[in-house]
Amino acid sequence: MQSKGQEEAIAANREETLSDARLMYRQWRTGTNSPPPKLSSVESDLEFAPSRPIPAPSALSSPPASSTPSIPRSIAPSPISVDGFDLLPSIPEKLHSNDLETRSQMLSELFLSEDQSLHRRRGSSSGSDALSGSFGRRNSSYEVAESNMKKSKSVQALSELERRTSFFPAAPKPSASGVQRGLKDSVMHDMCCAVTKQMVGDAYVPSSNGNKLVLNHLYAPVLESVQNHFKRLPARYALSVDPDDVPMHIRLLANQHRNPDDINLHAHYLKEEDGSINTTTCEVVLVAKDQDSLLDAITRGLSSLKGSIMDADVMTTRDGVTLDRFIVKGSFVPEDRLRELKRRILENLERSAQAAENSERERQKRLAEEKAAQEPPPTQAKIALDNEIKPEWQLSFAELHLGDAIGTGRSGQTFSGIWRGTFIAAKVINVSHHNQSLSEEILSEFYREVAVVSRLRHPNIVLFLGVAISPPKYCLVFEYMENGALTDLIRQRKSSPIDFFRIAREIAMGMNYLHLCSIMHRDLKSGNVLLDAHGTVKISDFGLSCVLEIGHSSDLTAETGTYRWMAPEVIGHEPYSTKADVYSYGVILWEMIAKDQPFKGMSPIQAAFAVARQQMRPAFPAETPDGLRALVEQCWHQDPAQRPTFAHVLDTLPAVRAHMTRRDFYALNFVPPTTPSLTR
Repeated sequence: MQSKGQEEAIAANREETLSDARLMYRQWRTGTNSPPPKLSSVESDLEFAPSRPIPAPSALSSPPASSTPSIPRSIAPSPISVDGFDLLPSIPEKLHSNDLETRSQMLSELFLSEDQSLHRRRGSSSGSDALSGSFGRRNSSYEVAESNMKKSKSVQALSELERRTSFFPAAPKPSASGVQRGLKDSVMHDMCCAVTKQMVGDAYVPSSNGNKLVLNHLYAPVLESVQNHFKRLPARYALSVDPDDVPMHIRLLANQHRNPDDINLHAHYLKEEDGSINTTTCEVVLVAKDQDSLLDAITRGLSSLKGSIMDADVMTTRDGVTLDRFIVKGSFVPEDRLRELKRRILENLERSAQAAENSERERQKRLAEEKAAQEPPPTQAKIALDNEIKPEWQLSFAELHLGDAIGTGRSGQTFSGIWRGTFIAAKVINVSHHNQSLSEEILSEFYREVAVVSRLRHPNIVLFLGVAISPPKYCLVFEYMENGALTDLIRQRKSSPIDFFRIAREIAMGMNYLHLCSIMHRDLKSGNVLLDAHGTVKISDFGLSCVLEIGHSSDLTAETGTYRWMAPEVIGHEPYSTKADVYSYGVILWEMIAKDQPFKGMSPIQAAFAVARQQMRPAFPAETPDGLRALVEQCWHQDPAQRPTFAHVLDTLPAVRAHMTRRDFYALNFVPPTTPSLTR
């Protein structure tokens, strides 16, 4: 047994050698700035009773001042607030505040090192520790238990402190655009990491002896290369690409960078959902410099080799390189088939370039002949040009007072304005903004539209008022349509009921009149259906229209119109007739039913391939009545011969309306009829 004097000497020695950090730790753990409890008793708790629970901060009370050990002012800690992290001066500030595990580990190691140094000093300076028995000794298991206890206490205390003081501020509410941008970034980041892992493995790999993980020195540069690859392409690339195909795309783009004028092709079979290989369908990938007629050359090359295109995804990098992917029914995986496809694509490109060159050569030759024939002075030439238009349609630019631009197209802009006190819409074309070949094409459309609209008079056809010509400016003048296009009515005012059957009937009446006049519109869509101040529907934009010869209405093969409303036979460059306008009419009916854009989420070229190759059509809302669904499906039938005429549509619409219930009208947000005979 030790004497009472020896015990007091040991306790005093231990009290004098306590560090500032330990005093600060106790003050932080108790949650108070009051003088610490008697150090000997606290030290005894920590060293000799590790299994005893630590009392709550509220249960700790400060002993009388007489029992508090005196600390020299030079080493006494300054007042510390438990609401901040200043009470941990020994922890480096560079550590992130939420790295709780690292902070607690450093704190525990700090206290353990102090205990060990204190134990060594006591062992070397005092012989009283070398007593017999186990009271003054520590074995290895005791030290491990003490270390775990201190680490656990430090983790719990840090967690309680950060939770009680609200150290982490609440995140701001994200905006819709921020959420969308964050989702895109997240998808792209996950895709880049997945591709990099597939190429070089994880960021950390086992060492040579397998005892620890070491940094994979290939991971960072490969990840950066993959990220740069994704940044070159549109954001939808990350959503549609297979991670297994990305290295191949990177290789093809690298080959194109080395040989910019070359065409790089790759083909592989597709995998089924069960992992089996489908040898009848493959994906053909093409990387080349973007150029005119490239897409047409590819599709013609695939078709010439009996390849049926089932789907396509066409995109261009920021530096003008096209990355086209085609799902083709047929085999192009063998090297000889791939070489033959490349040869045919190059031939098609050369043929297109030769045709353009011949056309330009013929044009130059014609101009030279006209110049050699001493063409008339400019004033006489202008008079001859104006004579192609009847004098009663000729207006003066001085009488046109143009206002704001209300529309923009490929050839020019449409302005609101006033002519002789009448509100007008003026379609102005300035060919000086275009090159020679494009100017000739635009002027051809201009005169074609004048030839068509000048002979039309119908309540559902926009009224043509005249034309003003002052080269290089050309202007078509129409009546002003106050309520804009049907597209705006469908998509910008979804809460207001739409008078479906009145609009459908008036469009059909206008189109029936055109077909009776042997005129095919060829670009019928909701954007070309206008409404006046009274809501009357009128069809506009006849720049792509043509006058059909009797008996030759099915000889047209040119791809003309807008892809989302284009009939499959027009997309496939097959002979088509006025039934192509009926297909476009069916798509407009679907727009008024679904209140949405046809094939939304797909690019125009994807929509075209889906219509022509897969016979895909937009999906109907679930509440669409059977009779209305059947009418639309008949209008956009794949076989033009099965589509009705507009005269038949006018006869069918009343019957479809009569079989709809009032509930159907409200479910589709249609204006209900006022007739009492409507079924409830």
